[in-house]
Amino acid sequence: MELVDEIRGQMRRAKHNLEVPTAFVALEKLFERHRKQIQKPHQKNLAKRVFATFLKLLPDGIKVSDLRRAHFQRYIDHRLAQTGVQSKEKIKPQTVNRELNIVGA
Repeated sequence: MELVDEIRGQMRRAKHNLEVPTAFVALEKLFERHRKQIQKPHQKNLAKRVFATFLKLLPDGIKVSDLRRAHFQRYIDHRLAQTGVQSKEKIKPQTVNRELNIVGA
């Protein structure tokens, strides 16, 4: 029944020249599109690494609309538990914050 109501609503919106909502894009496709727009090579490599790590922690094919606060918390906990490759020290919260800014963009 919900699907029928949704179709009717879309038909009404189209009839009155209102915007018809589109399906949300998969997060992986959105990340790939955004990464291509980054100009600086260092930033592009960082985004590639951050996006790959974030996507590994999420279910396959997750849509943008399905993201929840818990998904971000899982990424934060995962990164804070790791150690740096060069320094061999725990990852700092400031680093994770910068990485989340990349995801948020």
